[in-house]
Amino acid sequence: MPKDESNPPEQTFRAGDVELALWRRDGEFGPMYSGKMTRKYKDEKGDLQNTPYLGSSDFNDAIRALSEAVEYVGKMKRDYKYQQAMANQKKEKNQEYKPPSQESRKKQKVEPREPGQEG
Repeated sequence: MPKDESNPPEQTFRAGDVELALWRRDGEFGPMYSGKMTRKYKDEKGDLQNTPYLGSSDFNDAIRALSEAVEYVGKMKRDYKYQQAMANQKKEKNQEYKPPSQESRKKQKVEPREPGQEG
């Protein structure tokens, strides 16, 4: 299968003959990932080919590639959340302090109560 050069995967994980390619898409709540797993083999002519089908002997390699991908995606999502938190913190820090206006202070002023008067 020819690789799409206009949209290459963000990351590729290999274990044995198994390859897992990951693509990233930015979603409303952070990065979203999708993947495609293939196995390399040689055809009758000896040319290298890819197939989406795995044999039972490929399962351990598939598990290794998937485990690495899970670790990678978890790290990317943690990094995204950290970056968001830092951006929010910086945003809050850069907001100028505005003292309350005279009018808002008047609104907040509490009238004194007479002794024995309940509030």
